[in-house]
Amino acid sequence: MSEKGKAIQELRNQNKTYKEISEILGVSKSLISYWCSSVPPSEELIKIQQIKQSKNAQRLKLTPESTKKEVTLPLSFFQPCSEAKEAFSNFLQDSHKQ
Repeated sequence: MSEKGKAIQELRNQNKTYKEISEILGVSKSLISYWCSSVPPSEELIKIQQIKQSKNAQRLKLTPESTKKEVTLPLSFFQPCSEAKEAFSNFLQDSHKQ
């Protein structure tokens, strides 16, 4: 095993992320992935990843159904381009009045 490979695995065993290892050693994430593919993650690293995934999932939640608006486009949107632009402009003006 190369010195870089050993260093990558050692940092991974210290629960460093691929990004952190990449910054420390100046190597690509794909190289890190290659060297870490045969090393199972520690239980602590698995817990850290689960917490991060949970936080990301909470941050990315969609808006509740009750806040969504349904918009029906008038048939005029399917007219030739210049007429559609005018119809769209009128539609926007009307929707702001409501």
